[in-house]
Amino acid sequence: EKMDFYGFDLAYAIYWARIQPGEIPFEKSNGPLQEGHILFDIIQYLEGIPYAQIIPKAINLMSKIPQQTKAMTWWNTTGKVLATQISVIHDIQALRDILLDLWVNDVTTHFQKQGKKIVFFFDSFESVDLNRLTRVKTLMYKFPSFPVLFIVGSQNKLNWESSDELIVDEHIVGELSAKDIRSFLESCNIKCLGEQCSSCQHSLDGTNEEKRQQCEAIHNEIIEKIIHVTNGIPVYLDLMVDTYMQIKKTEQPKLEHFTDNRNEIAPLLLKKFNSTDLAFLELLSFPNYWNYQVVKLLLKEFNPGISLSQVGRFYEYSFIHEHSPKHITMQNFIRQWLQQRIKENKHAQ
Repeated sequence: EKMDFYGFDLAYAIYWARIQPGEIPFEKSNGPLQEGHILFDIIQYLEGIPYAQIIPKAINLMSKIPQQTKAMTWWNTTGKVLATQISVIHDIQALRDILLDLWVNDVTTHFQKQGKKIVFFFDSFESVDLNRLTRVKTLMYKFPSFPVLFIVGSQNKLNWESSDELIVDEHIVGELSAKDIRSFLESCNIKCLGEQCSSCQHSLDGTNEEKRQQCEAIHNEIIEKIIHVTNGIPVYLDLMVDTYMQIKKTEQPKLEHFTDNRNEIAPLLLKKFNSTDLAFLELLSFPNYWNYQVVKLLLKEFNPGISLSQVGRFYEYSFIHEHSPKHITMQNFIRQWLQQRIKENKHAQ
């Protein structure tokens, strides 16, 4: 069932009327409201009305709408009271501050009625810096009495303070097995869908059974290709799924669509490192694994500009795996990319 944000939309409409008078925040101008939305009608009606009269005018407008829609039920049971409470908030910042609270209340109300739990996913190619993590924590603390699971994906390990009252369980996601990759891809419908399969119906020839067999063979080859080129890297797999979905909108996906583009992925994961950092990572890409003594030796022999005391910060990144203090490794596809970078730089000299 579609989620409604009546409380948030109402507050946002009033907030918008104050900061952008004369403009309507519907979808095309990056606002939350769409034409036909009952709150879109409110703010359109309120255009040009002094702020002090907005709430009385809104209540008057809503009372004249005859249809008993879900929005009207909300208005009669909750909206009028909320509008009255908002009417006494004249400070712009204070009005802005309650937007998140109202959004959380709308979400919680919806899921309580549905009897379902809430799961939020936050993902990033890059590190989640302190400001971003603070914003995520702020949202987390808005759900004190409702069970919510937050899954935060980041290139580096997150620094949770010991004083945090949140239950934190951290997992380093390594390379998925071929079996897990296949299971993931099939759960994303990268497979023959039988009678509902558009590939069988429109792109292949033969009887229905022959089409199904051809389609299954094609998808099996695509899955094997994705397993090979991604090395089981989750973010890489996600990009391959997006590629498949985009291609399928216009044509039958083929093997050649799923090329090895790790040369595009690795720079995204490493773009925050400077030339000195990359020189050190290139050194680490050669041993199959290392420990403190190996790092100490590499720094002494090659002097990349990194001190021994600085090495620990590299272990915060997800492509470095600390199996134990004596056994530390680098993700294979990052290793391969760094070694290829060395070869290309050598040829360029």
